[in-house]
Amino acid sequence: MVPGLQIVGAALFCMPFRANVAIAAAMTFLSNPATTPFFLVAAVNVGSRMGFKADLTTLQALASTHASVWRWMAWLVSDAAPAMVAGLAVIGGVFAFAGYWVSLVGWRWWVAHKWGQRRAIAREGAQVQEIS
Repeated sequence: MVPGLQIVGAALFCMPFRANVAIAAAMTFLSNPATTPFFLVAAVNVGSRMGFKADLTTLQALASTHASVWRWMAWLVSDAAPAMVAGLAVIGGVFAFAGYWVSLVGWRWWVAHKWGQRRAIAREGAQVQEIS
């Protein structure tokens, strides 16, 4: 990962689709190296609870012994891949659903708030004209 490149890519990709550039740039921080391990562990846990068999004791052993990248990859491919993929799908779906509804409600509140301000300004302008 090249720092900043993901932000620029997300912003440039959003512009042709008239999407929210600021939110797209901010969401790239979810996949930075500091947060990725937490999402992967959460995905393996969710996938394991869904019935996919991922040996979580091996995960703890790899973390405590500071295993090499190759041992991590071997564990991911052999044991945890189905659990991780299923867990990432569930986590992604839940966050997408929640994000959609939060943004929908937030956007409607913002638009209603702006219309209320416009009405208040229009009323004040009408009252000033009646007094004159």
